[in-house]
Amino acid sequence: LPISLVMSAIMIFVLAGIIIQNAAIQATNSAKNAAGTTVTLSANREKAFAAMRKSQESASSSSSSSTTRPSISLPGVSITTAEKIAALSNVAGYQFSNSASVNASGFTAITTTSSSGGFKGGPSGDTSTQGDITISGVSTTAAETNFKSKSYTITSGRGITSADKNTNNVVIESELATSNKLKVGDTIKVKTTATTSKTYEMKIVGIYKAKTTSGSAAQGGPGQQSDPSNTIFSSYTFAGTVNGDSTTVTSVVYTLTDSSKEAAFTKAAKKLVSSSFSLTSSAETYALLMKPMKNVQSFANKIVWVVGIAGTIILALITVLMIRERR
Repeated sequence: LPISLVMSAIMIFVLAGIIIQNAAIQATNSAKNAAGTTVTLSANREKAFAAMRKSQESASSSSSSSTTRPSISLPGVSITTAEKIAALSNVAGYQFSNSASVNASGFTAITTTSSSGGFKGGPSGDTSTQGDITISGVSTTAAETNFKSKSYTITSGRGITSADKNTNNVVIESELATSNKLKVGDTIKVKTTATTSKTYEMKIVGIYKAKTTSGSAAQGGPGQQSDPSNTIFSSYTFAGTVNGDSTTVTSVVYTLTDSSKEAAFTKAAKKLVSSSFSLTSSAETYALLMKPMKNVQSFANKIVWVVGIAGTIILALITVLMIRERR
């Protein structure tokens, strides 16, 4: 009887360890397949900053005093080159991203007031070239990060799709729509921030709701705060038209079909772009996120081994004791 009880207890612990281990493996594989590996093509910021510092050093050596503010110039990704990379093997899909800063015309942008300093963004009037509305150009809103994570959700109409390429169709935030009494089917206008401004008319095809209410705007600089309600989504082609450059985009995100071939894809893609651009993989981020799951997997594996070894030793001792008693 003692042996059968000990064996039962050992089997239960071993089985529990195996179940936990298998569950962790399945969860890891499911997360990996669902997330997919992505590779982002964008301007090489490190090289751009290096060029800026070199330019500053040259300017300081030729002049004792300089009042020019340091600035970097980031090249746009050629759409033609990006499409060549998309034609490589192992690409499941890709997302173009572009952005443009404009000013509202005939409607009012949402103003956010910070209690810490009273800073305002939006129509209160920033004298810089930063507008009160951001046009975020994408291939599709369904593939955009905020929509994928459900931080932004379509509440009326539809999102931006590939069919909106070369159109002026846009999706606006619900707070912006409500405050200006706008609905799907209406048209709105924006003006570029250049000295000689151009006006563009856009058609609202959808309205989305942003869970986040406000956030600091890195582009706006000190004294300006950005509200997600002032972000208007359009096709990347429209954002390019507003910027005056329809041949490039800010970045491209490629989703791969097989994460194990990410290195081969990156190597092939690098041959098609210059050193002014960088290719960043999501594999490192994924590995960091999956580390806790790997730890559970390892812990379960240790349980199986420890219980198995301990059980064997206990059974051996019981057997030896029983043999001695019989003698």
